[in-house]
Amino acid sequence: METGTLDAASVILARDGAGGLEIYLARRALGKGHLPGFYVFPGGVVEENDRRAGIGPDGEFAVAAVRETFEEAGIFLGARNGAPRRIPGPERARYYLENLNSAACSGVKTLVPYARWMTPRTEIRRFDTRFFVAEPPCGAEPEPDGEETDLGLWTAPQGALERHAERSLPLLPPTVMLLHSLCRFAGIADLLKAGGRGADIPVLPEPFAHAGELGVLLPCDPDYSILEYKRAPAPGEPSRVVWDKGRWIPKAVL
Repeated sequence: METGTLDAASVILARDGAGGLEIYLARRALGKGHLPGFYVFPGGVVEENDRRAGIGPDGEFAVAAVRETFEEAGIFLGARNGAPRRIPGPERARYYLENLNSAACSGVKTLVPYARWMTPRTEIRRFDTRFFVAEPPCGAEPEPDGEETDLGLWTAPQGALERHAERSLPLLPPTVMLLHSLCRFAGIADLLKAGGRGADIPVLPEPFAHAGELGVLLPCDPDYSILEYKRAPAPGEPSRVVWDKGRWIPKAVL
């Protein structure tokens, strides 16, 4: 972890829909908290109770992912018989703490590591976030808590990117790039099978402004200058995310 970053965890809830893979996005509550109005994957900062759960090396990230998914989306990962009774948003934190041991042990087993992103060094509030993939228990449907999140939707990754391009679905660069990577999976089975490959390699975007273009460079971009995170490009892979008329657009630069 870099100095000055907060440990965080997030979950990409995924399922098979009529047209293929679908993922769940939650809107950060308008007028409240961090990044209001943006659609994100459920998640948040690792708390002390998550660390005390003591589930393996770096297990606090997985425990935090389980907790945040329940608090923000009402999905109790690892529940044996689908979701527990519907818990109102304000009561979820207390319910989770009362069931911490069983929740942590059973929920963590459902998670598959997927990616790791860090906030650019130019930002005041920075996060080192592990992203996991999980399939909701049978019969469980997400429900925003009304405090941190106020809306939610299931969508195909490509559909989310198209709505973002139309400016009807506000997204941040990490979400845009994660959705872009998810477009290659036909369904939940393919996604879960591929998860874990390179999930521990951190992505640290580097802000740039040049020749009228504004955005962030990714480690595979030719102009990326943070040597400890730089990596070789892949043909056709987006290497930067640029700000274009009110939305973030992936761009490949060879």
